[in-house]
Amino acid sequence: MLQFGKRLALLMAFIFTVFVNAQSQNPCNFILQGKVIDEHDKSVLPYAVLLLKEINYSTTSDSAGNYMFRNLCEGYYTIIIDHVGCERVFKNITISGSTTIDFYAEHHTEQLKEIEIKELSEKHLETHSQTQLSASQTFKSSGNALGEMLKDISGVTALQTGSSVVKPVIQGLHSNRILILNNGVRLEGQQWGTDHAPEIDPFSASKITVVKGANSVRYGADAIAGTILVESAPLRDSAGVDGAISTALFSNGRQGVVSGYTQVNFGKVKPLAIRLQGTLKKAGNVNAPYYYLKNTGLHETNFSWQAGWKKKSYDVDAYYSQFSTTIGIFSASHIGNLTDLKKAFESPVPLEQSGFTYAIDRPYQHVTHELIRVKAQVKIASAFKLVASYARQYNLRYEYDKHKPLNNNLAALNKPEFQLELTTHTGDLYFEHSAVRQTRGVLGVFGMMQQNTYEGRFFIPNYETFAGGVYLVEQWQKNKFGVELGGRYDVRDVSVYRWVNSSVLNTKHYFTNVSGVIGISYDLHKTIRVKANSGIAWRAPGVNELYSDGLHHSVASIEKGDTALKVERAYNSSITIEYDCNCDRQTVIQINPYYNVIENFINLIPGTTPVLTIRGAFPVFYYKQVNATLSGVDAQISTYVTKHIQFVAKSSFLQAIDRTNAVWLQQMPANRAAGTVRYHFSDSKKMKNTIVESELLYVNQQWRVPSNADFAVPPSGYFLLGFYFSGRISMGKTYIDIGVQLQNVLDSKYRDYLDRFRYYTDAMGRNVSLKAKIPFSINLKK
Repeated sequence: MLQFGKRLALLMAFIFTVFVNAQSQNPCNFILQGKVIDEHDKSVLPYAVLLLKEINYSTTSDSAGNYMFRNLCEGYYTIIIDHVGCERVFKNITISGSTTIDFYAEHHTEQLKEIEIKELSEKHLETHSQTQLSASQTFKSSGNALGEMLKDISGVTALQTGSSVVKPVIQGLHSNRILILNNGVRLEGQQWGTDHAPEIDPFSASKITVVKGANSVRYGADAIAGTILVESAPLRDSAGVDGAISTALFSNGRQGVVSGYTQVNFGKVKPLAIRLQGTLKKAGNVNAPYYYLKNTGLHETNFSWQAGWKKKSYDVDAYYSQFSTTIGIFSASHIGNLTDLKKAFESPVPLEQSGFTYAIDRPYQHVTHELIRVKAQVKIASAFKLVASYARQYNLRYEYDKHKPLNNNLAALNKPEFQLELTTHTGDLYFEHSAVRQTRGVLGVFGMMQQNTYEGRFFIPNYETFAGGVYLVEQWQKNKFGVELGGRYDVRDVSVYRWVNSSVLNTKHYFTNVSGVIGISYDLHKTIRVKANSGIAWRAPGVNELYSDGLHHSVASIEKGDTALKVERAYNSSITIEYDCNCDRQTVIQINPYYNVIENFINLIPGTTPVLTIRGAFPVFYYKQVNATLSGVDAQISTYVTKHIQFVAKSSFLQAIDRTNAVWLQQMPANRAAGTVRYHFSDSKKMKNTIVESELLYVNQQWRVPSNADFAVPPSGYFLLGFYFSGRISMGKTYIDIGVQLQNVLDSKYRDYLDRFRYYTDAMGRNVSLKAKIPFSINLKK
């Protein structure tokens, strides 16, 4: 440990020696300027509207065609240019310093409607707390699963099943209470399981946004905790080819990841654009401090394509993705008898250990998820738009027990003990109008048909679901003040099929309810914005919560449902205070207190006595329903102490109470705080966007739990130290982004309360990762 600390100190000293004498430049004080020029006669185009899409920052060129954006941060942007008589221009640009870029627009005799330019420059009203991962954050966490990436956002933690399966937790809630939209389609997989991570490849997305708080009106029932929006970049609209190759290597698990995409617009058929993307990932056994975790490898293959046909008055878009993964399940979590299970709970190390290997043995799970979506939109009378989409999802899950069947013939087939097959059809139709008399909104309908079947050992039954909803959201905004009102009505019809006394019993469940939202946004000052939001949301109990009965292989536990469960009803209120000084020191503060009352809250809680089965000894968890209150505060501050040094601090505090029994609510994340000190180096001829940072994370012990209500006491709190270095190496007309990250630098031993395998092992130890991204671009002549 001492030698490692010395080497690390020498590395940090070397980095500072090389770069610290460079002159400073504020990375959020860059200027983008230039001219807007007619592509044909090279004359300047006055009064063109330019919009940086990712940050909703617009400006207008002056009478000489000059434009300017100030106070820009480094990153990747999509700029949209509109000028009367020209086709709309979309360009992908990179900001790594103050720069000058001229844009060329193709002039035509037909005139754009004035309302279209007005719509482009409008900023959508936001009354929820909303955070988008920046380009630098996305690159830093590249190669990680979606749930791991989102942990960088204040108020978002993770529910883990070992090191491979990570699910996002928003303000204490997870799984079916978080709605994930993948390119506008609500993700429908077996997301109810704590070991069932979102089946999404983060490399397929250009923008990932977390909207915290009840958001059921716009996106549908189940969005009690919040919504995660995963969106691809707009397709290329000008002739040419571009793309990027990304790689990541991790020391822990000896994991390798490679991903790439390419997109093309041939020019001769300008409305048509195509994108292809794919990812390969492979990892072996990960290690905690001092030992490997047996059978914790991971193999993953992902692929997606997108094609679009875009005209001025309409566009059609098709998207397909396939996510396929095989995940080893930690072998030492499957125990043969009650005596050994007790020993495992009490032992400081796993009872079963091994060395490193990429091989995945039983127990393991294999998951394949397919999504195909077709979307079309038509502009009506300039200010109105009609959008229709259809999507089909297919989710196949195999779960393999640790031991094969005793019958040799059956064992030779190596079939899964448990198979789930879920097919979902969804359709959306909505009518959207842009700002008319400061009011904009959307009226829509949603429908879903879903069928789930199982084979092998019983855990949840076969079922069919038919769901539908109608919603209306309107926003009014004028000057400093904005108001949002919305309402939604949903129905859900579930038919469950079970074998009872040698015959099929069909049990029907019918749920219906309403959701509502009211929110305001007010600019107290040019630097201070206040957003307040109150929502009513609901969630029907899942089939697993109603009927699960048996061994859940992947989490090595027995789960018991309750057919008497009722609908969850949530009353959510939150306030978001945002301060942005918009000055040279670039101080940004965000404080988000919230108060969430949930009637009939369904919680999976541990029993007090493990159960012995023919498959081994396992802890038992029960679905119980109580009235609950979750309240807390998420806070974050980012400020430049000097022009070089940036300080970022964030914290999340949650208090969850079971009001029915007057005790603390179980299975809730512990309070935590993190601080980052980041040094920004100024650009040189060969190196740009260079930073080095150190982060310290503290997670408190989760002491807010009922006494004697778990198989093991909550683990102690812990500190984790991390370092990160990144920069951009210029190589002629292109560049390479590079990053080096050290996680858990001190190789600290710890266990996290929300890790289902904390009963058996410490969490993952030190991890060093190397990351690189190489973009490319080719212009094609028309």
